[in-house]
Amino acid sequence: MNLPRARGLLALSIALLIAYGAAFAQAPTAAIDVVGIKLGMPMADAVAAIKADNPKLSVQTQTMVLEGFDQPFVTAIVASQSIEPGKDSEELTLLLTTPPNHPVVWGIQRTYHYATQNMPSVDNTLAGLRRKYGAENARLPDPDPRVLTRSIAWAYDTGGKPLGPAEGKAIFVACATYLENHFNPIAFNNELNGMATPPQCNSIILAKSVMLGAQSPGGGNPVLGGLIFQVTNGAMYHASLDATRAVAMAAAQAREKKQREKIDQRGAPKL
Repeated sequence: MNLPRARGLLALSIALLIAYGAAFAQAPTAAIDVVGIKLGMPMADAVAAIKADNPKLSVQTQTMVLEGFDQPFVTAIVASQSIEPGKDSEELTLLLTTPPNHPVVWGIQRTYHYATQNMPSVDNTLAGLRRKYGAENARLPDPDPRVLTRSIAWAYDTGGKPLGPAEGKAIFVACATYLENHFNPIAFNNELNGMATPPQCNSIILAKSVMLGAQSPGGGNPVLGGLIFQVTNGAMYHASLDATRAVAMAAAQAREKKQREKIDQRGAPKL
């Protein structure tokens, strides 16, 4: 294959990956929001939603420098507040699609810590989650009643349709930890470098709530010391990842070709 044609095919492949990612960003997703932030929401709108919900949160960005891109780009937004004794606190992390796609939210994690006097009951929290998000369809067997921490989950296809209980449970087992790990930047770095991913996690939306139970000071029903809620769109993420990797690989190949040509121009040593 000649070089101009190869470049043309590579450009076409990247364009198709961008279009693929944009289609996921625009497609209907599960009706899930976290304090007004939704999957597919543009970065600027998501930051505005954070500030509208809790102006006390300090918003920081996580960025990456990658060959093939002229400027550092944002991979995540972290909004947090200083912990004050006797007061509730929260932290929000938003995962963003990366260039050449536009930055939109593909993952949301909200962590909430309750002051002792504000701890809600676990039962009321469960009821509130079900009112907002519906009945969970990725339920695992109830834990030992002595274990106060509980997890429930909701699994959807990429169109936002809930999966059946059996499939939802299988997706939770296969993908919950894998997708959760992306709230640590190391996961993205590893996958950019070609680490394999569970294929069934690339075409689903998964929401998960972890209720960090605590014993009530008065000895009554368990209360909630903290709450973690996550939602991720694996399909949106992987479309973005593939497009970003394609650009980085093209830049690396072009650099290596230039280096080879420069070395070839030096000729052979006199023998």
